[in-house]
Amino acid sequence: MIDFCMEHFKAASAMPPERLARVLAWSPETKVIEYRDQDDIVRAYIIEIKGERTAHHYYDFYDQSLAHLSFGAWLMLDRIEEAKKRGLSHYYLGTLYGEGA
Repeated sequence: MIDFCMEHFKAASAMPPERLARVLAWSPETKVIEYRDQDDIVRAYIIEIKGERTAHHYYDFYDQSLAHLSFGAWLMLDRIEEAKKRGLSHYYLGTLYGEGA
């Protein structure tokens, strides 16, 4: 997972890798969601922090070859739909990093 995330940092992110380490160790409510394609290849990870009735889409890492398909936006929409199914009252999409954010 770390190698996949580091490749994402190189291609698309302004968040320092040290911050990733802090986030992953931050809280017992921190959850990592993995997305795989039909060939069982990892295409994305999402760091989500869950509260009692809310969740925070802290950061996502995804295969940059899918960026032209708006895969990052699809990931957010998928997590919003999942939050609805779980009965959460709010889903915070986090902060964008990088140029043009």
